Amino acid sequence: MIIDNVEKINFANSKGKYIRFNGFGLINGLEQTKKKYQFLKILEFKEDELLLKRYCSKKISYLSKHNFNQSCEIISQKEFSKLEKF
Repeated sequence: MIIDNVEKINFANSKGKYIRFNGFGLINGLEQTKKKYQFLKILEFKEDELLLKRYCSKKISYLSKHNFNQSCEIISQKEFSKLEKF
């Protein structure tokens, strides 16, 4: 499911799902082929940030609220498990 703005995500239903972002630069992240390493797991939503964890990573990443104005794609655990690693 592609969403045009991160703020439009229903965070209550998205916890545990996977997300990838379009980005702001020259490369369109949503037009690339889908691989596991491109997605981040949605861990939690706090007041002004989104807590994420990259595939095979031990560290938690934060997406601050001022970066929410980008499009993204959300997939379920079932869809994620079918993707290739690299």
